[in-house]
Amino acid sequence: YQAYQGYAHVGRQFSGIGARIASQMQSIDELRHVQTQIHAMSHYNKFFDGFQDWAHMHDRVWYLSVPKSFFEDARSAGPFEFLLAISFAFEYVLTNLLFVPFMSGAAYNGDMATVTFGFSAQSDEARHMTLGLEIVKFLLEQHEDNVPIVQEWIDKWFWRGTRLLSIVGMMMDYMLPNKVMSWKEAWEVYFEQAGGALFKDLSRYGIRMPKYSDVIVKEKEHVSHQAWWIFYN
Repeated sequence: YQAYQGYAHVGRQFSGIGARIASQMQSIDELRHVQTQIHAMSHYNKFFDGFQDWAHMHDRVWYLSVPKSFFEDARSAGPFEFLLAISFAFEYVLTNLLFVPFMSGAAYNGDMATVTFGFSAQSDEARHMTLGLEIVKFLLEQHEDNVPIVQEWIDKWFWRGTRLLSIVGMMMDYMLPNKVMSWKEAWEVYFEQAGGALFKDLSRYGIRMPKYSDVIVKEKEHVSHQAWWIFYN
């Protein structure tokens, strides 16, 4: 829902018709994603308390402070940093780690409600990823002074995005009765291979791999286990 609000706001700030329409269309997509997720939660509410009051829980469940702060800080940044944070650092670089192995795991375990909203949202991500990449290239091609600014944003939001996804790693490694792949395997496929190719392409603009990406690569061995320990010990 915060992404929906953010893109609706950003779309009003751009004078260029291309960025304005792309942001407004993504805002509509994000609102639809909210609606499908709320519908999926209606199934979970048959078995778990609290899903009927998700807006109340959003502000009060301690571990939701991580995604809450991620989107609130992105929305309070400028329009270009917001687009880089959400459309590029999260949706282009990291979103496949959420939608592909996580939704495949749901399908493998018979949770078709999650699969329905997950793959429906993933079909929109191709457009969202295109917006993120083109905005980054646009900024880099305007002036060489933009390169260190964009690099700083990539470093910042890549790190925060990986902190956000640690809970997904925990669910993949510990909460699926029938596992499709581990968080480590997903990270190797969807970041080290796919993300490595992306940043190799961006190197011609002077962009390097995100700062501390080497630390995060090492964390693939244990970050899901640390998250589980925090939750259940």
